[in-house]
Amino acid sequence: MTRWPADEVGLLQPGARRGEIVELVDERSYMEGVLAFERALARASAVAGLIPAEAAAAIENVCVVGSIDWASLGSRAEASGSPVIPVIEDLCAAAEPIAASFIHYGATSQDAWDTATVLVARRVLASCMEATADAASGLAGLARREARTLMVGRTLGQHAGPYSLGLKAAGWCLALVDSHRCLRSARGRLAVQLGGATGTLAAFGEMGPRVRGHMAAELGLYNPVLPWHTNRASIVGLGSALALVASVWSKIATDVILLSQTEVGELRETGAGRGRSSAMPHKANAVRAIEVRAGALRAPGLLATLFAATAQENERGAGTWQAEWVPLRDLLLLSGSLALQGRDLCAALEVDRDRMRRNFALLRGLPMSEQLANRLTPHVGRMQAQEIVRELVAVVCADGTSTLLGAASRDPRVREWCSEEELASLLEAELAPLEASRLVGDALAAFEASGIDVDRG
Repeated sequence: MTRWPADEVGLLQPGARRGEIVELVDERSYMEGVLAFERALARASAVAGLIPAEAAAAIENVCVVGSIDWASLGSRAEASGSPVIPVIEDLCAAAEPIAASFIHYGATSQDAWDTATVLVARRVLASCMEATADAASGLAGLARREARTLMVGRTLGQHAGPYSLGLKAAGWCLALVDSHRCLRSARGRLAVQLGGATGTLAAFGEMGPRVRGHMAAELGLYNPVLPWHTNRASIVGLGSALALVASVWSKIATDVILLSQTEVGELRETGAGRGRSSAMPHKANAVRAIEVRAGALRAPGLLATLFAATAQENERGAGTWQAEWVPLRDLLLLSGSLALQGRDLCAALEVDRDRMRRNFALLRGLPMSEQLANRLTPHVGRMQAQEIVRELVAVVCADGTSTLLGAASRDPRVREWCSEEELASLLEAELAPLEASRLVGDALAAFEASGIDVDRG
């Protein structure tokens, strides 16, 4: 029998553990972030004249994953309450004497871990932004192609008025543009953390701000005015941007699921072998959309924990800081994976235009009732116009065969103000997407102006 692998393979999170993102947020990536912090700290301290250049070079040499006793790291981290302390112990044990005294000089565990966290986040954000830009670009293409493809708009679960598939795709596209902006803003606020024991930079003396500035420049992070040990606004901002990504994909996925229902059948996911049922051979479930929606539903709870942890005690959170670690990592994994899965979902959509037209025709012209009421309003007033059209709707529904155009053509109150030719033009469903196509044009212009198709990361 094949031995079960030691690492999880994502059985409980299908679609929300995409390979690229899993590797970006694994424990090794966090450790590499800690080591990057220590290397940058050593170099910056040497530039400021606080430690010998030889010591900084020796610290750089030892700050590699191979210096860490990985097998025992977890148990030692549990004993110390920090994943950084045993790492520093291993680095000191492996370092030359000239370096051991200056490893982690002037810093505290939270400095290293917070900086490692934002370095991990930056890589995930880059991947997420690229996937979001790709998906938005694909949806812009869909909006352009289907700008005048008639479909029925649905409100509160029922057929409403005429709509356009292109306008729906344009709405999805601009929602992704908004989420991309939030990701870019969050990325710009990712800051190096350096404060020392209580956030005063005391060990560095007057050179503290200079050391922090050198580290920020080297690591490609924002240089904050003050250490942010207990000001977690950037962490909550990061989590909010990630949760927004999830919510946008949840909206798109939910629409796809609804439009893929057998009774609707206007969209479907393509892909051989995907969406199979274990019991019913005829089924082809919208599995990508289902996986995206399932993952996105977890995001609000993760974000809530980050908000709950913002009230951190004095100069070091006692449990509040530690409570951030897992939900933030889960949000990075989740939202980054959803962006990749969502991009694939958009690329796999197949449109059934004939089904859209047939679905629109089910109510025999009733989705055009608003247009008729609006045409009558200047002549008889809004309330009277609404009442006339409601009566016509009742006739169509009771008859079972007549159309809104036919009922309106026979009603003298309507014919007083509308000729037969005007009615035919007014209630012609195929002309309805004209207005929608104009909005699609506005949306596409906004997409082009956003620049996200070139600013992918």
